[in-house]
Amino acid sequence: MKQLCRNHSNTLILICLSLVFSILLTINFSKEDKDSYQTVKVSSGDTLWDIAGQYESSANTRDEIIKWIEKHNQVEGGQIRQGQELKVPAINDKQIGNLAGDF
Repeated sequence: MKQLCRNHSNTLILICLSLVFSILLTINFSKEDKDSYQTVKVSSGDTLWDIAGQYESSANTRDEIIKWIEKHNQVEGGQIRQGQELKVPAINDKQIGNLAGDF
C-alpha cells in the first residue's frame, strides 16, 4: 500500500485539488446566479420591450435582455400577463456582464 501511495502521490494530489476546485467553483456559481437577477411584477400595459428597456445598458442590448428574460422565465413569444413576476438581470455596481454569453 505504501508503495502504491508513493508511486501515485502526484496523481492523488491532483485528484484532491481538482475536487476542491470543483466544489469552490460550484459554490461561487450558485451564489453568483442568485445575485445576478431581481424580480419585477408585470403591471397593466407592460411589454417585454418596455421592461427590457429599463435594464438596457452599454453591455447589453434590449434584444439580449428580452432573450435573457424569456429564457429565465420560460416565456414564449413575448407573452407576459399582469401580475406575473419576472426575473430580470440585476442592475448594480457590479453589472452582470454581457448577457449574450448566457444563452
